[in-house]
Amino acid sequence: MRARFLADAKALGIDLADATTIPAKLDPSAWPGVPAVFAGLVGALPKELA
Repeated sequence: MRARFLADAKALGIDLADATTIPAKLDPSAWPGVPAVFAGLVGALPKELA
């Protein structure tokens, strides 16, 4: 399984030994968060739960 993962990464041109390939810190600003997703799927939470 690991060998296939490494082979797939190499085929895609991803060098896992290169530290610049993987971001040092992921930025969560593009993610709306659970409350926004829940509101989009189900609607607003009741006030006693919000």
